[in-house]
Amino acid sequence: MHWQDEADAIPYKIPDDVVDLSFSISCTTIPIDNAYALSAAITEILPWFSSEPDVGLHIMYGGASINGWQRPDMDEKDETILLSKRSKLRLRLPKHRIEDAEQLCGKVLDLAGHRMEVGKFKSMLLVNTDTLLSRHIVSAVEEDEEAFTERMFRELQEMGLGLTKILSGRDHALAGPDGPINTKSLLVSGMTVQDSVALQAKGIGPGRSMGFGLFIASKSL
Repeated sequence: MHWQDEADAIPYKIPDDVVDLSFSISCTTIPIDNAYALSAAITEILPWFSSEPDVGLHIMYGGASINGWQRPDMDEKDETILLSKRSKLRLRLPKHRIEDAEQLCGKVLDLAGHRMEVGKFKSMLLVNTDTLLSRHIVSAVEEDEEAFTERMFRELQEMGLGLTKILSGRDHALAGPDGPINTKSLLVSGMTVQDSVALQAKGIGPGRSMGFGLFIASKSL
């Protein structure tokens, strides 16, 4: 007879089939509503970006405050945000697209008149966490919080993912190619590492190339 104690179990190794690329940038300001501008500018250089499965864009938010400047609310559409020298452009990509993404290095993106020069990148594995946040998931304007939460719980179950807590947040409307796109935030907690990594890799709902349905690490509920 043989058994394996829990302490002796082989730790889960996070796969590298989907990774985050973190690009250094030279840029001081961008529009506060930058999802579509970023996605469109990237797609001009990487035409496959908007249609490749498992891609994702990390929408840029900047710091809450920089040298006394306070970040405005997302709904203040005409505002800009300040970026620090440590700010990065981050993309989530399948492994086989890493080499293709190098075409961004050295390019200058025009974000509604804001100039962003893209530098070198580093590749990072998805994170080991049991709590994830997606700031923007596509949701119909008429879909209330309860209906949205129930739909998200059902879709996560259909993906075969386990969780113990789910919490939805406020609505935001972000600019899209055909007009405003309504979104809601979602916090998911109580996941195994395997399920957490799977959700980070796949996301939920449409619009991943604009940053919708993309999950990042968050504090526990």
